[in-house]
Amino acid sequence: MKNLKAKLADVSINWRAAAYKGDNKEFVDFINIPYIAPKQKLVLTVVKYSKNPELAKKFVKFAFKNKKIMKERGF
Repeated sequence: MKNLKAKLADVSINWRAAAYKGDNKEFVDFINIPYIAPKQKLVLTVVKYSKNPELAKKFVKFAFKNKKIMKERGF
């Protein structure tokens, strides 16, 4: 996204969520390419080797409680 904002690139292949980060949505239009990346259920979990398992658990709980916000952000 940084190169698109700086007008150093005309196109980018990126995660849909990147278009929603910060002010990116003001600078980009995105299209879904379902045959390359079909829509899938988002699965969140905390791995046993997490460096900060408590923070990871908080994020998972936040994401679950705030599905609407997550969807608005492209997840």
